[in-house]
Amino acid sequence: MAQERKPRPPLLGFAIVADLWLWGAILFYAPTYLGIVGGWRILFNVLGFVAITISFTGAMLELSKLWKTEGLSYWAVSFAFLFPALLLHIAVMHYTFIPLLESIARVATLILVALGGALLFQGMPYFFWQPAKERTEQPSPEEGAERRAAKRRTNLEVVASILIALLSLATAVIQLILEILPQLKGGQP
Repeated sequence: MAQERKPRPPLLGFAIVADLWLWGAILFYAPTYLGIVGGWRILFNVLGFVAITISFTGAMLELSKLWKTEGLSYWAVSFAFLFPALLLHIAVMHYTFIPLLESIARVATLILVALGGALLFQGMPYFFWQPAKERTEQPSPEEGAERRAAKRRTNLEVVASILIALLSLATAVIQLILEILPQLKGGQP
């Protein structure tokens, strides 16, 4: 016997994505706030980075559901590969690693770019493709009002998802700049 699914609020996915963004931002800020240095700071930054990446990817996936375009789904997964590749590349260029670890990081960067770039290109055709829509009869005034209300709700959900995605991206960029800038100036993290 199939279990009946419990009803869920429509914005629950956005709430989960927003939670991940908040936790990622807190993990990025915690070392500064608590005065943590050394290896523990790296652990906090890695965990924060993972939460922010999942948050951004989730926001893009939620947007793809609302806009009914599979292209954003491909781009979201692409981002999940390309952003870590960028960070690995920056780490290899600006930090000193043991030779074996540096080689592994370089190979991982190439693999991540290959997968993320391919997914990015796979998602592009969906933005230009419109599947044939079935012809329907003219809606009644009540149906028209319901459709307009549903469209307004969808627009609010889209705005929420875009805000979460932008907050995730901005948090990651700011953290990246704060971590890399001292290294470029010759200071210690």
